[in-house]
This record gives sequence, C-alpha cells and structure tokens, in this order.
Amino acid sequence: EPIRSIQPLGGGVNTTLKVAYENGAQGIFKPTRGELYYESSRTTDEILFTREVNAYDIIENWLKNGAAQLPHGTALQVPQTVETVVFHNGEAYGAGSMQFFMEGYVPLKNLNAELRTKLMQDPRWGTLEARIRTYDYVTGNYDRFPNSVHRDGNLGNIMVRYEGGQDISVALIDNGVGRKPTLGFDISHAPIRDHIPPDLRAAILEFDEKAFAEAYADRLASSGIEDFLARMRELKNRILNGP
Repeated sequence: EPIRSIQPLGGGVNTTLKVAYENGAQGIFKPTRGELYYESSRTTDEILFTREVNAYDIIENWLKNGAAQLPHGTALQVPQTVETVVFHNGEAYGAGSMQFFMEGYVPLKNLNAELRTKLMQDPRWGTLEARIRTYDYVTGNYDRFPNSVHRDGNLGNIMVRYEGGQDISVALIDNGVGRKPTLGFDISHAPIRDHIPPDLRAAILEFDEKAFAEAYADRLASSGIEDFLARMRELKNRILNGP
C-alpha cells in the first residue's frame, strides 16, 4: 500500500515514526537503524524491533489470546504487528516493526478521572489486568505497570476504548519479549494461580517448549529463548503448586 506521510514521534531506545497510508491505515514504525544501540557490537537479543513482532505472535498465538475466554463485553488484543521495510519519497528507512493503529482507542493514562475510576472498579477489569500482567511477566515486559523495578510504569502502553457503558476493549502496545533478566522483576510480579484466567492457565500448561524453541531459533537469541522459557516454567510451577 502506498505511503502518504511519515511523521517522527521521537522515542526512547527506539526511534518511532507515525506512518499514514493512502488507504487511511496508520501505524507506528520502529526502524532498526533508529535503535539506541544500533552502532554497537551486539547480538540478536539486542535487536529491539523484533521483540515487538515476536510479542504479537507469542501473545496472540502461542498463549492463545486470539481464542481467549474473556468476560462478557470485553476484548483484549495486541494490534497487528509485522516486520517490514519502509521506503517513501526516495528515502529508505530500512527494516523495522510496524504496529497498526486501532481506531477509537486512547491511552489508559489519558482517560478522564471519572471514567478511569469507573473502569478500575469494574470487576471485569481485574480479570483483564491479571491476564495482561501474566503476559507481561512471561515475556519480560516489566515497564507497563508500576512495580519495584519500574516505579511509575507506563499506562500509556495500555490503550482502551471505554465510554462507561457495557463494553471494555483493550489494546496492548509497545510490547517486548526475550529481554535479559531484570533484577527485581521476578515471579512475585505475576498474578497468583487463582487470579490467572482458567483458559490462560491451560495455555501455559499445554505450552510446547520444544516446538517454540525450534520455531524461534532464528527469531530470538538463545539467551532470549531460554529467558522466556524459564518464565514459562515458573508460571507452570505456580499453576501446578500454587500459590
């Protein structure tokens, strides 16, 4: 699809670009060459943009979020995220991840105080949050919610569509997987067994480690794969033995 415009948005360890297509679609592109450590000697676990693409696949497919049994009137997904190459107006932006916009969503932190309070008091939000925290723990995505590692968290990475009525829709952005272990972000940051939704508990127990390692051999560094699988084993142990 032809690109209409590209707008720089800044970024932290990644340069981020807002891409608008001629058909009206929009997305956030994170190019490899815009990563903070691009010029340094590194291994594949330091190539950041691939984490976004892998997180989409792992959450939606391997952890079966795409078939999740969510509370009535709720929805949770990772926006479609793909690896792509961007070229526009004679300039090549190189390879990177493209996460497509979902219309009608706003960052949770920007929801007005009354609506945010109402959302947080909805019993269904607790179930959704437990699911999100489980995904974040197993992927090593430690900076979404406030915790002992990331004091303030970043609730801007939780996009919501909520007007105080019956439906709650959530989209998770700026995801990552296979990060190196972070001191202090341990199993205590994951929900207890009974708070992990039943279908997600089943997906974790049924998770095929061998098939995952084979599928991701060329997508994550071996250290990233092992870090991910170690967290999966911890969650499996929690589900089987508590608490």
